[in-house]
Parts: sequence; structure tokens; C-alpha cells
Amino acid sequence: MRVDEPLKKTMRGSAKNSGGMETVEQRRSTKSSRKGKAFRREGKSNFRGAGPPVSAGLDVESVDDNSKGFLDLEREFLSQKQCRRCGGCATYCSTTQYFALELGEDGYPNYTDQNRCSQCGVCYLICPASGDLDEHVKEMLSWQDPCGRVLGVGLYRAKDEKLRKESGNGGALPALLIHMLNTGYLRGICVPRANGDRLPLVVHEESEIVRNEPLFMEPGLGSLLYRAAPNGSGIAANGGHPGGGSPDSEKLGFVGRPCQIHALRKMEYLGVMPAESFAMKIGIFCSDEAMNQGRGNGCGGCSDHYAQYADVAISDYCVKNDYSAIIARTTLGMMVLSGAAEAALEYGRGSCAA
Repeated sequence: MRVDEPLKKTMRGSAKNSGGMETVEQRRSTKSSRKGKAFRREGKSNFRGAGPPVSAGLDVESVDDNSKGFLDLEREFLSQKQCRRCGGCATYCSTTQYFALELGEDGYPNYTDQNRCSQCGVCYLICPASGDLDEHVKEMLSWQDPCGRVLGVGLYRAKDEKLRKESGNGGALPALLIHMLNTGYLRGICVPRANGDRLPLVVHEESEIVRNEPLFMEPGLGSLLYRAAPNGSGIAANGGHPGGGSPDSEKLGFVGRPCQIHALRKMEYLGVMPAESFAMKIGIFCSDEAMNQGRGNGCGGCSDHYAQYADVAISDYCVKNDYSAIIARTTLGMMVLSGAAEAALEYGRGSCAA
């Protein structure tokens, strides 16, 4: 998605004052002096004013003061036990260096400092529990009933016998990730994890993928999806690339749960960070019994168990013996899966019955 250069600068917090990043008071003053861009969907709007559709990119500094924000998100979803703990809201807020939100020890978002909040409303828009933008995202991805677009589907396991033995579920996921690294399509893989710091893990080597395979098969909820370095120069997560580099140069793949993919797609539609940092989005099904036992209350209201908005979706269980189901949902996903099927994956023929 093309984003105009002035907008990119706005989203990266490039407006500076003599002391560095502009203050919250300056952001609010600037925002209140301009009219918000329109968000139009079937005649309903969270934003008022005139302007291009939000798909052209959202200038969060010019969002109208009547837009919904974190307090609305807290009242409508957090207090009603509808939060999925996807981490999208806190991820966006930290990536733009507003740092108004954080994830608590339980993985739920809360204010770090309400005075730092710019009232941009993006946290509300990108929340998977909110229906805002869903129709736009579906149109962007050519989504199809009943559970997302399917360009290709099959049962696969790793061709490498050693990898199959070292990994769970036949090694299909690590084989796919390693293939994308070895072919240069991706330079790193990012996966959320639940730990004390609530930071994602980023790996760049085949050995790291194999070593962390259980995490890739069960991405953590209540974790940031991306963490920018303090100077804005690329990802700064445990296991991040030692050389830094800009988000554009990272070419990261993202492995996560359906709700996390959903939040990233909404960011992509809005043209906000960190969506531009991920070249490929791989969704893991939410159907494993261990995952079901660890779910929050918000997961009960979620209807996306099969990563409908991912480029590639993969089962978190074996469908037949040690074969996993893999679905290509976008043209990009189909291209990558086709290449991996030639070089790294073994196709399982016959019945899909376990």
C-alpha cells in the first residue's frame, strides 16, 4: 500500500522540537487546529470532516477530538471481558513513541501515563474486538465467505527428516520459515511471547527457528507485536538484529494468532506503523487444547480461529499423522507456499482424516 511521504514522516513521529520529540501538548494543539480526515463506512463515521478515504493513510495528528480512543476501548471491550490480549494497541502506541499504553502482567493494556495520550483513536480502530475497518480489510484482502479466502490448501510436513524429528507437527512451520530465510525473502521472523518484558522474539538464523519452534507453534498473547528502538531505527527486541537498520530494511515475517494478524491488517489498511515492517503475515490456528485452556474471556467472542486475514495460515495440530494443514490466503502467500512446496515441504496425499 502506497503511503505519501509527508504522511510517513508524521507516522514516524518525525516532528521535532528543540528538545527532541514534540510534546503531548504540542501534538494536541496541532491536532485541535485542524479538521479530522473522514472515515466513511456506510454513512457511519468515527471521524468528522472532509478528506480522502483512510486507505490513503491516516494522519493521526489531525484526527477529530470526537474520535473514540482508549477510554472508549476500555469501557466497551476491556470492562466487558472482550479484549483478546492481542497487544495491537500498545504496540502501535510504543512504535509511534507516544508510550501512553503498556501491557500489564496479565497481558491486558492500560495507561502508563494518560497525559501522553494524543487521543488519536488508532488504538480503538485497530482493536480486533471492534468492528471498525473490518469491511475495508476484507475488501483489501478479497476476503470470501465463510472463513476467508483460500487460494491453495494442503497437508504438509518438512522434507528434511532431521527437522521432522526435532520439531513438532512434522516440522511444516519451521521448514516454511527456514525456506523464506534461505531464499532471502525474509531477513528475520518476529513472534510474540509472554514474558516479564512483554517483548516479541526476533530470529535471523535457521538454528534459532528450530530452537524456538514451540514458541512459533504457540505465539504468546499479551505481548507486543513489534518494538522499535528508542531512536526509531528498527526493531529492538530480545534476539533482534544486532546491526539495527530501518523497518523498511528488516523484511520481517510475523508469526502470530488470528487476532494479532487482524490487528496488523487494520494497521496496514490505515498505513500506520509497524505494519510496513512485515513482509509476510503467518497465522497459527487457535484450536489447540492447551491454547483453549489458557485463553482469556475475550477469546470466547472471537470467530476467527483459522487466521482469515493472514497470507499463510497453518494448523496448530496434526491433521494426519505428522502433517499440518497449510492454507495460502493471498497471492503472496500462494507464491511463497508454492516455492516451499518445491524445495522444503512434502505434500501429504490421500485422506485428511487423522
